[in-house]
Amino acid sequence: MKNKLCILLKMQLLGSFGINKMLYGKKKGKKTGLGASVAALAALFLLIEAFVCLYAWLIAAAAGQTGAGRAYMPLVFAFVSVILFFFTAANVGGRVFGVRDYEMTGSLPVGTKQIAAAKLLFIYAENLAVTLCVVVPFWAFGGAMLRFSAETHLCVFLLLFFAPLLPSALAVAFGTLLAVLTARLKRKELFQTVLFAVFFAAAIVLSAVLSFHQPQEVSLELPAWLCAPFEKFWAAGVYALASAAVFAVPCLLVGKYFTAVNTLILSRKASAKYEKKELKSSSRFAALFKKEIKRLFSCTEYAVNTLFGVLMVAVFPLIFFFSFGWDLSSVRAAVGEYGSVAAAGAGVFASLMPTTYCSIALEGKNLWILRSAPVPARTVLFSKLAVHLVTETLPAAVVCAVYGAIAGMGAGHIVLAVFVSAVFSAAFGVIALLLNLKFPALEWEKEVVPVKRSRACLFVMLVDFVLTMLIFVVGIALSSVNAWLNCVVLLALGGALLSGTLYLLSTKGEKMFRALID
Repeated sequence: MKNKLCILLKMQLLGSFGINKMLYGKKKGKKTGLGASVAALAALFLLIEAFVCLYAWLIAAAAGQTGAGRAYMPLVFAFVSVILFFFTAANVGGRVFGVRDYEMTGSLPVGTKQIAAAKLLFIYAENLAVTLCVVVPFWAFGGAMLRFSAETHLCVFLLLFFAPLLPSALAVAFGTLLAVLTARLKRKELFQTVLFAVFFAAAIVLSAVLSFHQPQEVSLELPAWLCAPFEKFWAAGVYALASAAVFAVPCLLVGKYFTAVNTLILSRKASAKYEKKELKSSSRFAALFKKEIKRLFSCTEYAVNTLFGVLMVAVFPLIFFFSFGWDLSSVRAAVGEYGSVAAAGAGVFASLMPTTYCSIALEGKNLWILRSAPVPARTVLFSKLAVHLVTETLPAAVVCAVYGAIAGMGAGHIVLAVFVSAVFSAAFGVIALLLNLKFPALEWEKEVVPVKRSRACLFVMLVDFVLTMLIFVVGIALSSVNAWLNCVVLLALGGALLSGTLYLLSTKGEKMFRALID
C-alpha cells in the first residue's frame, strides 16, 4: 500500500504546473520550459516571502509595543487556519470528487481508499507548504523581537506540522457535505461560488469589526486554553494528537464513501419537464461571450481564484471605514493625496488573477470546436477579454467611484481615478491572455490544473506582482508632489501599457492562437 500511495502522490505532483508534459512531452525544449517554470516559481516565492517578512516584522514590533506577545503566535496560526479552511473547502468538489480522471484512476489496480487517501494527503501537503511559507517568517521575527522561551519554540515547531490538519479536516468535511447536498442542483457551481464568497466576506468584515471596536479583548486577553499549546509542550502535543485524530475521521469516511459520492456527483438526473422554446440566435461575439461567462461560473475553482480580488476590492474599503468609525472627515484626511494610488490599487488588485489567465487552457480538448467554427481569431480572443472587463474591470471601477465619492474626492478626480483603475485592470487582463497563449496547457484531466497549477498561472502572478509594485512606487512618489499630476501620470502609464498589450494581442496574439487551432 505504501508504494501505491507514493505513486499516486507522485502522479498528482507531476500533474501540477504541467510538469508531466514538460518531462515526457513530444515537443523539444521541454527542459527550457521546466527551467523557466522553476525560475518563475522561485522568483514569485521570494517576492511573496519578502512581503510576508515585512508584514511579520511590523506585526511583531506592534505586538512588542502593545504587550500582546502572548497572543502573537496563536493569532498567526488562527489567521492561517481560516485562510486554509476557506480555500480548501472551495476546492474539495473539484479535487477530491467529480474530477475528470476519476474513471482512469478507478481502473488502476489500486483500492478506492488508497486513491482517496492520496488526494487528501496531497491537500495536506499543499496546506503544509502554505503554513510553512507564512508562519516561519512570523516565528523568526516573533522569536527575535518578543523573546520566546525555548519551550515556546518547541511548541511552534511541533504545531507547524500538525496545525494544517484541523482546517484541512473541517474543510474536507464541509466541502464533501456541500458537494453531496448540491449534487442535483442545476446551478450548483454558481451556488457554491456565491456561498463561499459570502462566507469569506462575512468573516473578514466580522474580524475587522471586532478588531477595531474591541482591540483590547481580542489582542491582549486571549483565553488561557488558546495560548496553552504555544506555551506548554504537553498542551501542544495534545493539540497535535487531537488534530491528527480529527483529520483521520473525514479520511476514513471519504475512503468508505468515495465511489458513492463520485457516482452521485458525476451522474446526471434526467428531467421530465421539457419546454418547447424558439431557437435563439445571436452574433458570434455574443455567443462566445455567453459561453465564457457560463464556463466561469460552472467551475468553482476558476470563479474563486479570479473573482477573489473583486470581492476584496469591495470589502477592504469597508474595513478602512470601520477603522475610522465611519467618520468621513477622518477618512478624507487619511486618503488625502493618495486617492489616485488607491484607485490604481483597486483596478490592479481586482485583476491580479484575471479571468483570461486560463481561458485558453480551459478549452482543453474541446479546442477543435473553435477550429471548425467560422469565427475569426480576434473575435475569440476579445470575447475572452470581454468577460474580464465585465466581471473584474467594471466592478473595480464602480467600487472606485462609489468609495471615491464617500471619501470626498472631487468629481474630476473621481473620473480620472475611475479611468486609472479601468486601464490598469484591462491591461492586466490582456497581459494574462498573452501569457496563456504562450503557455496554453491544453492537456489536462481536471480544471484545477490550468486554474492553479499551470505555467501561465505562475507567470501571470509573477508579472502582475512586479507591475503592481512598480505602480505603487510611482504613485506614492508622485503623491507628495501633486494629486492631479499623480492621476495624469498613472493614467498615461496605464494607457501606454494597455495600448502596447492590445497591439501585441492583435498581432502576435492572433498568430499564436491560429497556431493552436491549426
